[in-house]
Formats: sequence, structure tokens, C-alpha cells
Amino acid sequence: METLKNLSWIYAAVLVLALAVSLIAILVYLWRIASSLGKARAALEVVRDETALLSEPLEELRDASGGAAEELSRARESLARADDRLEALLERLGVSLGR
Repeated sequence: METLKNLSWIYAAVLVLALAVSLIAILVYLWRIASSLGKARAALEVVRDETALLSEPLEELRDASGGAAEELSRARESLARADDRLEALLERLGVSLGR
């Protein structure tokens, strides 16, 4: 009976030791993950700080390009109307461009 008791204690000690090793391994990995996340956060803060100065010029560029797009659209419409008028004029004159 004493042998069974001793084996039970040894078994319990091995289980506790295995659990402790597992928990320590988990702690090490969590520590590494936290370190990596800290480095990523620092890198993202650098990116944020370095690109903060671009905000205003990019907004101006966006606004300017929107205006240019509107002007180009109007120019395209105007050229399409001119093309239609020239085509009608050429028809009246009986000239064929072979399109």
C-alpha cells in the first residue's frame, strides 16, 4: 500500500512539473509576442509621424485632380459636339472620310 501511495505522489509531482513547464513555455511565447507587437507599434508610429506632413499636400492634389477631371470631362463633351457638327457639315457637303 505504501508503494501505491509513493507512486501516486511521484505521478502527481510529474504532472505538476509538466504543467509548470507548459505554463512557462506559454509565458515565454506570450513575452515574445508582446515584444513583437511593441516593435510593430513603434514602426507604425514612425510611419504615422513621417507621413503626417503629406496630409495637406495630398488633399490639395486630390482637390486639384477632381477639378482637372471635371475640366477634362467638359472638354471631351465639347470635342464630341464639335465632331458631330463637323460630321453633319461634311455630309451636307457630300464629303466622305471613309470611316
